[in-house]
Amino acid sequence: MKNFKYILLGISSIMLASCSQEALSPTPESGEPTIANFSINLPKDFSTRSIGDGLTATQLSAYVYEVTTQNAENSYNYIFTGHSTFANDSYTTTITLELVTGKSYFIAFFASSSNSSGAYTVDTTTGELSVDYSAMSSSNNLLDAYDCFNGTYATGLVGNSSISGTVNLTRPVAQLNWGTTGLSANSNFETEFGANGDYILTDLKIASAYTTFNLIKGTYGGETEVNINSMASPATLPGISYPVSNYRYVAMQYVLAPSETPATYDLDLTIRNNGGNNTSGTYNQTITVSNAPVQADYQTNIYGSLLAAATNLTISKEQGANWNTYNEPQTWDGTATTPTINQTNKTVSLNSPSDLAGLAALVNSSTSPTDFKDFVITLNADFDMNNLEFPTLGSGTRSGADINGNSFRGTFDGQGHTISNLNISGSTNSGDAIGFIPNLDGSAAVVKNVIFNNLIINAPSNEQVGAVATVTNGATVSNVMVKSGTITAAEGAGGVTGRLIENGTIDQCSNYATINTGTNGGGIVGAAYRTASGVTATVSNCANYGNVTGSSQGIGGIVGLSSAVVTGCSNEGTVTGATTSTGGIVGQQNDAGSITNCTNSGKVVGGNNYGAGGIVGWVRYTNSSAYALQNIITVSHCKNTASVSGAIGVGGIVGVWYACGICTNNTNTAASLSATNQFVAGIVGTSQWTESGPSSNVTGNKDMLYVEYNYSTTSQTAMTGGAKADFIYVNSPANTTVENNSMTDPSIVATPFN
Repeated sequence: MKNFKYILLGISSIMLASCSQEALSPTPESGEPTIANFSINLPKDFSTRSIGDGLTATQLSAYVYEVTTQNAENSYNYIFTGHSTFANDSYTTTITLELVTGKSYFIAFFASSSNSSGAYTVDTTTGELSVDYSAMSSSNNLLDAYDCFNGTYATGLVGNSSISGTVNLTRPVAQLNWGTTGLSANSNFETEFGANGDYILTDLKIASAYTTFNLIKGTYGGETEVNINSMASPATLPGISYPVSNYRYVAMQYVLAPSETPATYDLDLTIRNNGGNNTSGTYNQTITVSNAPVQADYQTNIYGSLLAAATNLTISKEQGANWNTYNEPQTWDGTATTPTINQTNKTVSLNSPSDLAGLAALVNSSTSPTDFKDFVITLNADFDMNNLEFPTLGSGTRSGADINGNSFRGTFDGQGHTISNLNISGSTNSGDAIGFIPNLDGSAAVVKNVIFNNLIINAPSNEQVGAVATVTNGATVSNVMVKSGTITAAEGAGGVTGRLIENGTIDQCSNYATINTGTNGGGIVGAAYRTASGVTATVSNCANYGNVTGSSQGIGGIVGLSSAVVTGCSNEGTVTGATTSTGGIVGQQNDAGSITNCTNSGKVVGGNNYGAGGIVGWVRYTNSSAYALQNIITVSHCKNTASVSGAIGVGGIVGVWYACGICTNNTNTAASLSATNQFVAGIVGTSQWTESGPSSNVTGNKDMLYVEYNYSTTSQTAMTGGAKADFIYVNSPANTTVENNSMTDPSIVATPFN
């Protein structure tokens, strides 16, 4: 088995100064012309001449779009393209554009070499950059012609004053560098390829790589097999050194890659002789690298004895001059070692899977457990836990809002690393918290910047299950990704967190794992519930892509049962419930909290009872003692595009709404809404007042449900079931205000609700 190590290397964006400039201006349709002057920069990170130093970019295009806003969404209408050029050996240029007062503009900049013709094309209508890898030639590649840069600038509403702006460009591409030993040290290789690699040709196959990048949205697409063939080695160029000392260049390529987090590409590099040394080109060897990390604006260096057996390669990913080494995931052998603990600085370094197991042993100690409060624990490599049973970082058993057991109260910083093949089994005690961290407790407790790949938690008898099973007393989970896996529980199952109790924050997390539960299951959080005076539970900026299935109630794409503030979240997974309360974002919203600025595009399949909604299945007030703090619930500025089905109460936004609330500025474009029984509508399936509203100490109108300024395109002909309505089927007209909604004007959602 080949021993691969991974380091990513950030080609920190570098660029080009102008010797001349040109601006193409629109013909003003209204208002007066206004001059906009921009300085375009790329920072220098390489002190010596190198492939990818940015100095080969010679031309800059500025694609100018007029921005209009409808339905709270921006539209970009192409107006014109401005151009500028760059002087030799310079990293900045300027460009002047003529705009028009009274309009808003978005400008997308793209810089590349004049020798890149055919490889990069831009569709000005959509802002889509397409890459034709087959058009990349060996001669132009040696000229570093395929290095490229992009950036954006939004003007806002243009006034009478001139505009001055600075745009720092970055790369939408990663650079792959292949290096070897042996060119000069071994006479056989020198004879085969020449001392400078003059006779090397390479063919690169990427199993699946991006071929498009949207200059406006910053999104990547067009994944397909990519081939970059017949490339000569940069080793033939004078003064060019491989980024790692003591290695010689074999090949270099540029490929589109995401910017926020690394992607992994499966690579096959075939090295062959071009026949130029009269050896008939007999040498032919393919190097296979799986899951090589690639990231926009980074270099990925792959080096070793490429011309020999190639059994001990290193793959590095580096940004600028600072190297960050990512080892191939180290495989756990089931042992535990005490990690490096610095008591003075209050840090713990995890350098191996055994260190992680040793940390778990310290938190779980039966004689002197350590909660690591005020300590920062860092994960310094990718760990493969080998599907062995993991002891977990602590323990906990829930009783109401309290968790008893060995909690973790420090900061666990994954530093972007991945924990793979983590296998955790449940217990027979339903109250036990089951997860990588069973209980994250306290305002100083944080889990962040960690990826779980193939996370398997099998806890069919337990009621709080997730990567972090419970979050209590103000703890925070941020930037955690569950990349794949399956999580099974009886109740309270979430990809990231099983239960968020009363007070805490889940922010910028994502889940791709499959969630199977009985009651209260969500792609991110199973239950974010219970309230207390002076504190808030928040689930923000999270995304779910995994399917969520429940055999009972409270099943949501983001949160199953919620009294939290849920904002800025999105769901693309299919959400399936069996009885009541199934929603694309939240299954059931109880007593408090709100749902704002969320989007659902995942199919919602409700159960055999009340409440299936594109955003939330059921809104209600239980007035239970568990909800000491209540408020009038708001669902606003949300969007559903997916079909919703259920039994009783099916809505494009909310399935069933009990008692008072505010449902405003939402958009539903579902192709179909279907109820096997009755109550179907484009915004709220039905309102009911058969349960009491919030307690008397809540401020606001407790006797009214407002459904206003919503937009729905689902006609009644696209609805099935009895008792249908365009926006809400009203059962209590005296307690329901339905005004200013539209099926034809999407801009209605931009009207403020007062």
